Amino acid sequence: GTLLFSGFGGDQGLSHNGANVATDLVATGRWWSLVRWMGSRRLALRAVAGRGLGLASRRWAESKVNRSYAFLKKEGPHGWLAALFSEEGRNLFGPHLRVEYPIESDCYLTEAQSIRRRCLASWVAMRAEEETRMAAALGIRKEFPLLNEHLIATVLAQDPLRHATHAGQGRLIARMAFAPYLPPVLRNNPSKRRDLTSAQNMDMHRAWQRALASLFIRLRAEHHPLLSRWWNLDDAWRFAEEALAADEASVDDLLKRTERLSSLHDGLETLDKASLWLRWLEGERSALRGTLLVRKSEPTTEGA
Repeated sequence: GTLLFSGFGGDQGLSHNGANVATDLVATGRWWSLVRWMGSRRLALRAVAGRGLGLASRRWAESKVNRSYAFLKKEGPHGWLAALFSEEGRNLFGPHLRVEYPIESDCYLTEAQSIRRRCLASWVAMRAEEETRMAAALGIRKEFPLLNEHLIATVLAQDPLRHATHAGQGRLIARMAFAPYLPPVLRNNPSKRRDLTSAQNMDMHRAWQRALASLFIRLRAEHHPLLSRWWNLDDAWRFAEEALAADEASVDDLLKRTERLSSLHDGLETLDKASLWLRWLEGERSALRGTLLVRKSEPTTEGA
């Protein structure tokens, strides 16, 4: 059979962003290392005050993280798709929805605590399970080497400074390990929001447009009937049409619109998966196997 290796799990351990290193330095009293890591004494003093308070009171730290996350999550705690539940859908799914603590935004934990809690987060296990089962349905065995317990144990045993030597320069272990195989733009820049040229930003935007358009057209035409009972799909279709019809924009607006396309694609993909599973449960297994194989050739955002 086919064996497929996934890169999922890197952000949780090997490629951790290193934002928690300052907390370790404050907790262990490594003042001069903190000054060098932050870049100045003034910033180091601010880190001592903020991270020190977070270390002293988890209640304060979690409240601070939750407030910051709520400000960023403008579409509601569960995203735009949950906001479109019909009354029946809200009654069916609402009791099972919960807001998971945004552990990946918590810089008040030590580096080891952050890695451990990220790896053990329920959504990580659910995504790995979902991808494993979907791959199995296609006759593929999927493995997640970056979530291997021995690798995670090794990462946990490292000096925190090995994750980031300076603020904003995380993912250091992964970047050094794969340095011979990475181009400079990836080797030297740990951010996922790298500076791209206007042409590259436009290419990425158009790639998301193609992916969303393909998914939207197919899903509107062939979704399972129960989706119309559980969600107000007319609003979902309207959101997608508005995003796809948007005019050209400035660089800043283009980035925001690209994020919107990505968010809409994720939501429609969730509906698509729900539709597939409902059909699967109803016994359309042989037909679905062929459908899934065909969809592998549809437009994606790869290479953008």
